[in-house]
Amino acid sequence: MVKRAALIAMAISIILFALSCSDSEKGADNNKNKNLKKFVVKIDWTPSPEYYGFFYAQHKGLYKKIGLDVEIIPGKGAPVVAAELAASAIYAGTTTSDNVLRQISKGASFSLAYPILRFNPCVIVSLKQKGIIDLKDLKGKNIGTNVETSVYQQLSYLINIGKLEKGSFTEIPIGWGGPAQLLAGQVDAFLAYTTNAVVDLEIRGQQIDEIFFGNLGIYTYGLVLLIGSENELLSKGLTLVDSKAFINATVEGYRLGTIRDVHCFIVRQVHC
Repeated sequence: MVKRAALIAMAISIILFALSCSDSEKGADNNKNKNLKKFVVKIDWTPSPEYYGFFYAQHKGLYKKIGLDVEIIPGKGAPVVAAELAASAIYAGTTTSDNVLRQISKGASFSLAYPILRFNPCVIVSLKQKGIIDLKDLKGKNIGTNVETSVYQQLSYLINIGKLEKGSFTEIPIGWGGPAQLLAGQVDAFLAYTTNAVVDLEIRGQQIDEIFFGNLGIYTYGLVLLIGSENELLSKGLTLVDSKAFINATVEGYRLGTIRDVHCFIVRQVHC
């Protein structure tokens, strides 16, 4: 698991990198990319620390070395991206292992899958002063939820198996938010990924508590790089060999993307 301090540094770095890309740099890149195969991958959420390997590989030219011009686009949640892959609406994306299995149970098939984050990132997060450290502490509380998320699916499972009493807390729909509503006092806690929303809170200097779903017996890989149907790849001029090379370069991005390097080439804009 990537340490929380590393995730926070990565979050700041990714934001600064996005702001630092100039139009001239993009124009120069377009000229270099003419002989590369276009490869589009959809991450299941907006750029955040858990995806740092993709951005590191892209910025350091690891994808170009294998002949790919990679575009990273944001998604609307792990369940949505898994469904898009199953329907061949996209051919590469990230999701969670429970969503992979859910689509397979419906008859979907996929070409390749590689687990990147081998832990369950789903949590119920609250401010430390709320004293919410166990499921029983949710009784009578307002909990921010979004029915479209993997975290909500896992919350529903806890209710179904009797570990959490339905109706013992009030659900407050918060969409894809969370930190703002928590800090404004609109909710006592909310469902989140520890790798993004919790990092957001800690960047703001907040002391937080988390109830980890993985500690409650819900096991899933928190980030899986998934390749869809081979036919969809071929329709885009790509092959499984290209996909395997993309996976290997992404894994290398995670391996090489240390805090020191990210600070050097993103924050200070120099190569170390």
